[in-house]
Amino acid sequence: MKFNQLGRSMVEMLGVLAIIGVLSVGAISGYSKAMMKYKLNKQAEQANTIINACIRYLNDLRIKTGAASGQNNLIPYLNKLGEIPEDMLTSNLSRISDVFKTEMSIYYHETNYLGIIYYIDASHSSMEQCINIITTAKENHSAISTIFFRNDYDDKDNEWSTRIYGDVGCTKNVVCLKDMQISDIYDRCSFCESSQCLLYITFR
Repeated sequence: MKFNQLGRSMVEMLGVLAIIGVLSVGAISGYSKAMMKYKLNKQAEQANTIINACIRYLNDLRIKTGAASGQNNLIPYLNKLGEIPEDMLTSNLSRISDVFKTEMSIYYHETNYLGIIYYIDASHSSMEQCINIITTAKENHSAISTIFFRNDYDDKDNEWSTRIYGDVGCTKNVVCLKDMQISDIYDRCSFCESSQCLLYITFR
């Protein structure tokens, strides 16, 4: 009798452990989804902050750096204006980073445009990040000039994507940011799915 009672207790214990295991897996999965949603919301907030700072100070930054040649780092200027969130700052101000630790640069080019570059590494979240950034940029389609991709971090054997145009360059013969659906954005972001890539957002 005691043996049978002990046997039942062990079976019950194993059942409890199995239930705990299932619940734990569900909890971890739920936590991971919640954390990803938090990070995507935070990234969108950070992207919107930077995009709007570039829009507000475009003319001032053009004047400040217009005499310089090449590509000029604008992060120090925007930081002095209090436009870079503290949690995005890095030690040397050559780049900033978002909640995913994805690095960004902000620059003014001598050919008269201001740009934001996202350096997106190939990872399990690269597609989600790319879609999130372009979806956020779409909210500012009237002020954005173009969005495009490059599929490598250096200038060797790189491939450039076709451009997505903001309102100024939007015609019937090009892809317009304001008209893009989530499926269109997904297709464009497939450029970053399997390799590191640069995502450019430009203003003129």
